Amino acid sequence: MSERRLLPHHPTSVRIFGYRCFESLRVEPLKRVNVIVGKNDAGKTSLLDAIEVMLEPGAATLGRVAERRGEVVGGEGTAAGRTFPDIRYAFFGRPVDGAVAIRFEYEVGSVRSEIESRRVVDRERQERLLWKSNGTHWEDDPLSARASAPELRRALYVGSGLLGSTATAALFGRVSGTVAEAYIVSALQLIEPSVVRLGLGLSPPQVFVGLAGEPDRFPLGHFGEGMSRLFSLSATLALAFGKVVLVDDIDTGLHVSAMAKMWRLVLEATKNLDIQLFATTHSDDCLRGLAAALLELPSHQSDVTLHRLERGADKTVAYDGEEIIQSAERDIEVR
Repeated sequence: MSERRLLPHHPTSVRIFGYRCFESLRVEPLKRVNVIVGKNDAGKTSLLDAIEVMLEPGAATLGRVAERRGEVVGGEGTAAGRTFPDIRYAFFGRPVDGAVAIRFEYEVGSVRSEIESRRVVDRERQERLLWKSNGTHWEDDPLSARASAPELRRALYVGSGLLGSTATAALFGRVSGTVAEAYIVSALQLIEPSVVRLGLGLSPPQVFVGLAGEPDRFPLGHFGEGMSRLFSLSATLALAFGKVVLVDDIDTGLHVSAMAKMWRLVLEATKNLDIQLFATTHSDDCLRGLAAALLELPSHQSDVTLHRLERGADKTVAYDGEEIIQSAERDIEVR
């Protein structure tokens, strides 16, 4: 198998063909921070998934996305009750044998590249995907391909749901004892200023929070959804130097009073760590918080684009930082 070539840096424009609900979609311009809005079923989460597949093309990524969405087959009646990702839903129009299933075109600076996959059914009627990336070919088996370790991924994903205590502990284990730990503490202080330290419990695995003047420790979940959201977001950003971060429903669990604080955290982290961020939201309060943060940090205004998705449209409607601020000031809805 040929070595997979990932993108050398962050894309400035993307075209998606044949992925999920997108027969054809152009998304440009892409900036450091890209906010995606649209009505229910417009494809906001699918756009995040498409970026992930484009950055890490292969059946393993398609499988990871399918499992995240609950698109699995197997279970009861199979060996050990195993389930397998069902990648059929990734393809617009269910392409026939030999047809191009998914194609991406993207630009990084002035360099234009393409990735495409073809659906092939072998003699045993097993489905395979043949991938082509800028002239490099490789082949994947959707059921057995192995996903790369999180440390090797080009894109890190933060889902719309809150992490359980075990997943939160695993995430903290990757940053515990590093300079990132102090960064996460500062992020949690946006909601609870008395946070001074974090700790890891092993039985059961969970993250504990220490407060100034308090001899006891408290489980992270004790503080509610907002703290848990800021933890997973800040920890992921801390691990994402030079990478792409994909966040579904970035405002999950956050009160309106915390929106601007959260966006300041995101704007500064993405700039300092050279991160490109794609985030969805359906909240007008979240967009008002972004506008407030951009007013406080005017140097970031040129680094943000809001993209509105419309079901069936072949391109997004883009708003720059200044237009985001103007929309909030004039109470113009862009969702």
